[in-house]
Amino acid sequence: MIGKSQAFYHLLVLSVIIVAGIYLRASHMYFGLPEERYHPDEHRAAKTVRDCLEGEYRTRYYHHPPLIKNCAFVWTKFLEVFTPLDSHRYYLQAIKSLRQISFSCGVAAIWCVYLLGCHFLPAWYAIGAAAAYAVFPVTVFSSKYGLPDMLLSLLILIALIYQMKLYDAPSKKRYFINGLLLALACSAKYNAVFLIVSFCAAQIMIMKKAGLPLKKAMQLNAVMPFIIGGIVGASVGFPIFQIESKSDCIKSFFYEFQHLFIRGHGSVKISGGDYYYVFHWIRSIFPAAGVFLVSAMILGIILMFFKPTQKQKILLSFVVPYYVVMEYVYKVAVHYERYVLPLVGVYVIAALFACKAVRGWLGTYMRISSTALYPILITGLLFFPAYRTIRLLISLEPDTRTQAKQWIKSAVPAGSRFLLQWPLSGYYPDLEKMGHKIVEIKSSAKDFSSKIMSADYIIISSLCYARYFNESEQNSPIALFYETVLETLEPVYEAYPSYMTYMVHNPVIKIYKVMMEKEQP
Repeated sequence: MIGKSQAFYHLLVLSVIIVAGIYLRASHMYFGLPEERYHPDEHRAAKTVRDCLEGEYRTRYYHHPPLIKNCAFVWTKFLEVFTPLDSHRYYLQAIKSLRQISFSCGVAAIWCVYLLGCHFLPAWYAIGAAAAYAVFPVTVFSSKYGLPDMLLSLLILIALIYQMKLYDAPSKKRYFINGLLLALACSAKYNAVFLIVSFCAAQIMIMKKAGLPLKKAMQLNAVMPFIIGGIVGASVGFPIFQIESKSDCIKSFFYEFQHLFIRGHGSVKISGGDYYYVFHWIRSIFPAAGVFLVSAMILGIILMFFKPTQKQKILLSFVVPYYVVMEYVYKVAVHYERYVLPLVGVYVIAALFACKAVRGWLGTYMRISSTALYPILITGLLFFPAYRTIRLLISLEPDTRTQAKQWIKSAVPAGSRFLLQWPLSGYYPDLEKMGHKIVEIKSSAKDFSSKIMSADYIIISSLCYARYFNESEQNSPIALFYETVLETLEPVYEAYPSYMTYMVHNPVIKIYKVMMEKEQP
């Protein structure tokens, strides 16, 4: 038991961390609004929320589960009680509501990392894990978009907390809550299905602790409250009245099963094998965390595998299958950081687990004061991710697409035709809204000359073209097109980020004028 004074300081420091997390997540929260849509999935989700606000609840599209969209709809209806909305403002408010849900989940997740960390670490180290999570760039920027990734991460953290509570003291109520949380997490994003593995591990551990035969672990009477909770959660997460076509719904489930667990993404694909199945450590975690924090994460995970406690086994039984599938399936070559987000909470807990071990080793063998070591180690862990997050926030606006838009307004004649790939992605300025015409190029096309001749300008975004040069697969026709444009044409305008492109923020934008007399790519 800790004393009241210690508990007060714990609460005070944790409160400061949460306030800092709120500030980081609230800063530029409405980035790109009201004019631009900078993420294609956010655009689709906002359209669904708008349809619900207009009274059209049914949907045939279940590739993305409905929980965050339904939460945003309920939240918007609640806000309408105080500030009535005109129908023409539904779309903009839908995006804001989606972002507000993500923001709230991002803040709540900081507290949940602390609560989960307390099952493996002393309180000060759990607070350190919460601090690392609060400043980690992936968690901060994922909280700024109306996408399900932050909601998924929060529900996974809560589910893991309740699996630990279930192991500590099994009860019908806790079985029910575990089933409820699993179903709700799956209705945020289907990836959460791996929670069933850690639940089964927890159930086996419970039986072993009670000295009962393992064959009873999954008997119906033992897990009936869990099943009932799952049914309730599924009813809330997937309201039956929203399903317009059962066959389309089933097709969506099968599509997502292939998409998440077997096939992955199409177009330019990243093979986990090309990176020896550590793609996300190299491309998602290391650039955001830096050497010190990444080393602590890896060391902590290794230590957890070495003579793990029962709770560590439960935790690892979720992490391992999630990680293996995440690294195995093909990934799209842009904004891939979001896939690792549900594991970041566990990774920072592992980092503080390593910090605790290092502090003990140094205190024992080098006779260094353990009291002085903790703030030094924590500062070392937090410095780089905090620095990167702050720099990214400072350079967030004006976004390069906003800069390009201003140049187009001043230098490009009205009604000009722009040649570009994936026009609805949000990776460019919204040219149609500016009165220009779109000539779309398809990645499967083999002859681009006719498309180029029908355009006045070519506009390219690094969020599209960089994927063809960052990976080994560079022999597609669209890759050849981009290579030719970049090597042979001189841009009339370029917009570069003042710091770096991160996730879908601040891509490099290049604009070329099509000159009929010049050699075409």
